[in-house]
Amino acid sequence: MGKKQETKLTSVKIISKNYYEFKKLTINTDLTLQKFVNRCIDLYIKENDFKNKINSHETDGIKNSKY
Repeated sequence: MGKKQETKLTSVKIISKNYYEFKKLTINTDLTLQKFVNRCIDLYIKENDFKNKINSHETDGIKNSKY
């Protein structure tokens, strides 16, 4: 078992329809929103291709959306 990591409690707003779609896709898995966010942050920090993809992604067709 790995060593326990320090955590930071935070609050984020998530687009409802995306959240419910995520829940539907992960209902029979052990992937939680917390795991997903932590893994995405890790990839964003470590992988430039992932970082560029996220930076250029349009949320609901809106580039540079606050979401």
